Amino acid sequence: MPCVPLDWLHRDSEKGRPRRPCPALPVLPKDYQAIVDVFADVPGVSCSAGWAKGNTVLKSHGSIFAMLAHGHLVVKLPAATVDARVRDGTGARFDPKGTGKGMREWCEIATDQGNWPALAQAAYAFVAKAPAINR
Repeated sequence: MPCVPLDWLHRDSEKGRPRRPCPALPVLPKDYQAIVDVFADVPGVSCSAGWAKGNTVLKSHGSIFAMLAHGHLVVKLPAATVDARVRDGTGARFDPKGTGKGMREWCEIATDQGNWPALAQAAYAFVAKAPAINR
């Protein structure tokens, strides 16, 4: 059964020590599990349950760069890249509130619309350049 390794699930990226495991984390689809496996040993990257039921987020030093939402990969990419994917039909703007106005730098990608690991790597590179916002 695919699952996120509990030893790094809630690693405190600042102190490097594990937190208690999150029992609400769902079993992940194999396409997303492959992404989680790629980032399992990357310092500062954590995986946890998201804010909505069934969401799972990957963070780099506290900033989300990829997530699983409604069975689709959602990644943070430059606005121009998101615009290009929307134009060519290989992605859609992520619209979590269902208002019809998607988020400028967030792209939702179905399993058949792209190489999920490569997109997650691009999102990681994009987010890692920007400093994390501590709130």
